Amino acid sequence: MSREDGFSRADIDATMLDDLKFRRLWKQLGHQGLMAEATAIYLATVLRSWHDAMPVEAEDAVPTWLNPTPETLAALVHVGLLDKDHRIPKRAFQAWFRPAWERRERWRQGGRVGAERRWGDQSGRQADRQAGKAIGEPIATPLAPRPVPDDPNDAVLIEKLRRYAASEDELVAKHAQERLSRMGVG
Repeated sequence: MSREDGFSRADIDATMLDDLKFRRLWKQLGHQGLMAEATAIYLATVLRSWHDAMPVEAEDAVPTWLNPTPETLAALVHVGLLDKDHRIPKRAFQAWFRPAWERRERWRQGGRVGAERRWGDQSGRQADRQAGKAIGEPIATPLAPRPVPDDPNDAVLIEKLRRYAASEDELVAKHAQERLSRMGVG
């Protein structure tokens, strides 16, 4: 695959620390230091798994300053936050990761469709590069230039002209003519 399928941001439930599994973890560990360690291990594992697009082992996910103890890892496994291989359970990972991945793919596909509508078929981009065309230069017939307001008065003018213009080309011409007359040229 030519691109990573992971994420630089993860969807995390804002009530994660109130989850029943975390309450069970507290009952099992009963010590704030161990609970903080377990939470950091779990969070690091979730984040690295999102980044790598697959469940990763907690030992590989934690930062260098955190050395997971066997007791803490065993507690995370016991309550079901990690599986026996010290990874986020596949079912839980897929329940969160898959919908986000599918949303991103729909967004990417929408972008491809929109770009194709705007710029035409881009399958010949390599030939265009060799012919000296710039990347992003329209392949299809270019659209008429749209008037861009330079100041707040232009925005009002464009809206007024748009009501009376028969076409986008006429709108561009009228806008240019009005701007020239403002400058005393036309």
